[in-house]
Amino acid sequence: MTEMLSNENSAEAWYAVATQARHEETARHNLERQEFHVYLPRAAIRRRRGSRWTRMLEPLFPGYLFLRVNPLLQDITPVRSTRGAHGIVKVGAHYCPLPNGLISALQAMEDQLLSQDVTAGAPFKKGDTVRFVKGPFAGIDGVFEMARGSDRVSVLMTLLGQQRRVSTQLDEIAPG
Repeated sequence: MTEMLSNENSAEAWYAVATQARHEETARHNLERQEFHVYLPRAAIRRRRGSRWTRMLEPLFPGYLFLRVNPLLQDITPVRSTRGAHGIVKVGAHYCPLPNGLISALQAMEDQLLSQDVTAGAPFKKGDTVRFVKGPFAGIDGVFEMARGSDRVSVLMTLLGQQRRVSTQLDEIAPG
């Protein structure tokens, strides 16, 4: 009997669950209400709210969360009809368990991502190469010069053969 239980417990694994777009939290909540063990990794990101930058938590893998289950002991068919979830990811007709250790590695990485202060100042240092990703200079490279407040920065860029200082919104540039 104990041999059979150990074999059944060894079948417990983590599976990826596809969720509806931007409904990861809804799926997590509804799966937990059904007594499934769910993990939704998140990262702290910087978002603009009005005139300020704020720290927001967003899914690390948009459209997915992870479920720990033993399909031999627990019925997993309700997952596909759970509000917010599409179902467990399959390869062909078979459910595909995730490699051992993947979730523990993600949890360790998530701890680091959540502990970072993403709202403090500009994420660049003087001299860093940046690329404009929005606005009239989109696609052009420059050199980060300095932060000007919490949401404005100065970037040096070459225009018409001369180096010019351009003041822009922080969300218009990305690492180059």
